[in-house]
Amino acid sequence: LITLTSPIYDPFDYPDIEFMWDGLGLETSDTLYNLVFTTTDTFNYFRITSNGACVSRDTIPINVIRIELEVVPDNPLICPGESVQLTLTSNVELDEIEWMPGDGLSCTDCADPMASPAASTSYTIEGTKAECTAQTTAAVLLVPPPTLAVIGDQIACPGSTFTLNTQ
Repeated sequence: LITLTSPIYDPFDYPDIEFMWDGLGLETSDTLYNLVFTTTDTFNYFRITSNGACVSRDTIPINVIRIELEVVPDNPLICPGESVQLTLTSNVELDEIEWMPGDGLSCTDCADPMASPAASTSYTIEGTKAECTAQTTAAVLLVPPPTLAVIGDQIACPGSTFTLNTQ
């Protein structure tokens, strides 16, 4: 919801004042001096204000910024001690980027950090354009190496079979 507000006035001082709004997604009456509306697209809203014979027409451009974020690769699997390059892409050029937590990342304010976490970690990434923000998440999952149970010395005859991993 977006609210457009006007300065408060005393109706006694302006007994003949009238308002007429023109726009999409109106949530309030189009004859109030303030307007509440819902929009998902950039649009110009218009308000005609009349006070007796005086008329003014105001144009209010509303620029809707939709931020879409994506991290590649999506939930990569790495072994302990390895690193993976994470790349954040967006449909708009971002003013600011922040990765949280910063543990195991080469940078927390860039679009393409190297991730070397000590444990499986879920990162929250926030992107900002103008005053609009969007968030997404990315997880780097550490896969432990397989555990092998080593058997002691064995005597082998041709055709013998041994189980190497008894766990």
